[in-house]
Amino acid sequence: MTDEKFMWLAIKKARTARIPFAACIVRSNRVIACKASTVIPNNDPTAHGEVQAIRTACRKLKQPDLPGCVLYTTCQPCAMCLMACYWARIERIVYGATLADSNKAGWRELDISGKLAKKIVGNRVKLTGKVVRKDCAVLLKEFRLE
Repeated sequence: MTDEKFMWLAIKKARTARIPFAACIVRSNRVIACKASTVIPNNDPTAHGEVQAIRTACRKLKQPDLPGCVLYTTCQPCAMCLMACYWARIERIVYGATLADSNKAGWRELDISGKLAKKIVGNRVKLTGKVVRKDCAVLLKEFRLE
């Protein structure tokens, strides 16, 4: 499958959960986990979609890290999620909307530029951005908190 097809799985998960933030973890073209953010229903600021997907994938694979995995996320990972991917040894992150898109839609994001993100995670995590960006950005507006 292509990056776009896996991103559409994350978008579908976000739509089902009625929240713009969701992530899927894939290894060898097989979906290991696909989770939406549960920050709001669980009153847990650490329950971002990326973190939920990492937790689920690690439990499913019965291991504390995820080498060889790709994370597809509807929005560029925040600093917390980026570091969670680093510590989980995620090989590559593919994201849709940018943090700037998220802020523009009214969500609170600490915008870490791609250059700074690369400096933080070094060569250990590859970043591919703006995949299906327009559709991911629509989620940000559609499910915005009032």
